[in-house]
Amino acid sequence: MGFDVLWWHWVAFGIVLAILEIVVPSFTILWFGVGAVLTGAAVGLFRIGFGVQILLWGIFSGLMTAAWFLWVQPRVGSKPDEAPPEWKDRKGVVCVPGGGLERGRIRFQAPLLGDTVWPFVSDEKLEEGDEAVVCGVEGQILRVRKEGGAS
Repeated sequence: MGFDVLWWHWVAFGIVLAILEIVVPSFTILWFGVGAVLTGAAVGLFRIGFGVQILLWGIFSGLMTAAWFLWVQPRVGSKPDEAPPEWKDRKGVVCVPGGGLERGRIRFQAPLLGDTVWPFVSDEKLEEGDEAVVCGVEGQILRVRKEGGAS
């Protein structure tokens, strides 16, 4: 009298892993969940022993994780400190002083993503009225340098 692992067990396990990803934000648990769902599909289509099911789950999970890190993630979003090409070297005027550990605000003549005023960080202290140039983006905060400063 043994316990057979059915296709829906794998699908349920995959859904639990996907939900667990919400609580544990590592973004790799999701791919193990997708691997479990794919294993459930394989078990539903073919009569597969438990040892082969575990092997398939490992293979599917590994392939999903590798696909994410090798092909998808590098193409999604920008890397830290990398400004979109149309933002690079965009000049603005400091309207709230900042620099060092303080965030400031910079105003542009033409809007960037619909806004003319953006928060910024800078390695050097910038005062109100200083001209600055965008050299990077850190999340939703611009990294700027004083106009005429080193890159």
